[in-house]
Amino acid sequence: MAPNDDFASGLYNKGSLDHVPFNAPAKMVEISLHENVFSSVSLVFFNANYMQWVINKIPDQSLLNTAGWKYIVPQLYKQYPNEDMELNISASSPPIMTVVNNGINITVYSDVTIGVMDADEVIPVACISLEIHASCSPDVLINKLAGTVKLNHVTAYLKWSKIGNLHMHLVQAVLSTILKTVVVPYVNLHLRKGLPLPLPHGFTLHNSEIVSINSRLTIFSDVAIAERSPTSVSRPLISIR
Repeated sequence: MAPNDDFASGLYNKGSLDHVPFNAPAKMVEISLHENVFSSVSLVFFNANYMQWVINKIPDQSLLNTAGWKYIVPQLYKQYPNEDMELNISASSPPIMTVVNNGINITVYSDVTIGVMDADEVIPVACISLEIHASCSPDVLINKLAGTVKLNHVTAYLKWSKIGNLHMHLVQAVLSTILKTVVVPYVNLHLRKGLPLPLPHGFTLHNSEIVSINSRLTIFSDVAIAERSPTSVSRPLISIR
């Protein structure tokens, strides 16, 4: 299951309030998170198998048909003409999270298995290893820490192939496009739901500012009394499938 509120709060409490920047904003509260907190969260999601995706529908569906790869991987089209494809993407290790001065840098190592859909069978034909570099811009949404990921660079390596050698610079360009148009928007959709920040019951953050320095992300904020509807119902803060 996805991390719950108690788990997330326990992780946040591990971040001490040391190393506050000299020019820190004058606010009522501060919450300091070491980059190890983000690494711990990514490890939980990795171990729970939330970093695996099977992609068989995308905005440009031609990229998931062997005809669309005719000039990228000629052997693929020759062996499986006009067949639909799917991509099985899985992280091979937990993402590496590093807090830098302008946000969070992310490095992900993953494998992409290219499969051809032949009748009711998916035939794996090649596997590509990816080294993905991305950045995350964090922000505060009410009492949650949210963020937006941007893909910076992708490097592709051939792991194995049943269809001969591949023009990896072309394959890399196609996979980079699919990551930008499919995977990154999906990840950002869930990141916008946010992780809960530890606050006393009945209070909410107000006018928050985020400072990232010395491997720590620190939230400086004022607080206000939360307005609650008498009919409001508590719901899970994150659900990733």
